[in-house]
Amino acid sequence: QLIGEGEGLEIGGLQVVPAGVSPLIQGTINVADNNTIAGFNLESPAGSTITAFGVENLTVRGNQFTSSTQDGVDLFDVGGTTTISDNTFVGITADAIVGDWAVDGAIEILNNVFNDDASSDPDDAIDLETSAGTLTATVSGNASEPAAGITGYDSGVELETGTSGSLNFTGDSNTFRNTSGNAFVTIANGTGTMTTTSTSLLTSGGAFSSFSSTVGTGSAQQVIENSNLADATGTTVQVLGTGTGTSAAAIRSSILSNEVELSNSGTGTMCADLEGVTSSGFSVTNTGTGILQVEESASLAARNTVPAADVTLTGTVTDVADGACGI
Repeated sequence: QLIGEGEGLEIGGLQVVPAGVSPLIQGTINVADNNTIAGFNLESPAGSTITAFGVENLTVRGNQFTSSTQDGVDLFDVGGTTTISDNTFVGITADAIVGDWAVDGAIEILNNVFNDDASSDPDDAIDLETSAGTLTATVSGNASEPAAGITGYDSGVELETGTSGSLNFTGDSNTFRNTSGNAFVTIANGTGTMTTTSTSLLTSGGAFSSFSSTVGTGSAQQVIENSNLADATGTTVQVLGTGTGTSAAAIRSSILSNEVELSNSGTGTMCADLEGVTSSGFSVTNTGTGILQVEESASLAARNTVPAADVTLTGTVTDVADGACGI
């Protein structure tokens, strides 16, 4: 346990020492099994701030991360459960939180603040990838809201499956503003499987799409519900099938600033459910030899708040019954 004065001290649920000024630690912290790091101001001018390679059960809580020339928290094959909560990331020039798993693991990323400043050009706030094993990710209550005139992270969240493995993501009440790329990105490759559910997702001011999904040779099931994806300069939601993979996507009860694009240019199967969506339009295109299905496609305008003239179906698009996508 590495506990700083910024956390204070509790014994048996009773506060013995109140929280004070967070001590400064400079340099990289390499963690071991069952470590907790809490209550510090962390700077690493020459590398990643916290590195965890091949360990188990890590907690990073209530710290201020500043001036890292690489990643804030760098995880590789971390087993057990990793919890990263109530931290503030400022001035990171790479990823704030990045992880790669070839083992089974779980990660909770809760109530963190990711802010850019004029001196940094960060990559992603959260970047998680699996190449084997199963990763369960819970991401809730996080926010990236840079000051006016400052471009934020490339992406708020980027998820990727590689050679194999599974990535199961649940997100709730996350806010990502002014990203320089797509606010939320998923990539399914290899033979991996991905499931994502995002509720109460808020994005605005992004340079590209609010949600961008590419399914190559992997498989993905993705749900967006009760969300407000506003002010994206490009297509608000983009789901692309580019290979042999299988994709199912549901967008429900959400407000989008621009259109939804569903495109299958590969040989795989894509199925989509659009219901209760406010959007400027739906563009559904099958240019490959695969299958593109849309639940009740003949009544998309009636099932959503979208101009009927801006619902376009191109190529072979199969109308399937409500619930056929199975998500």
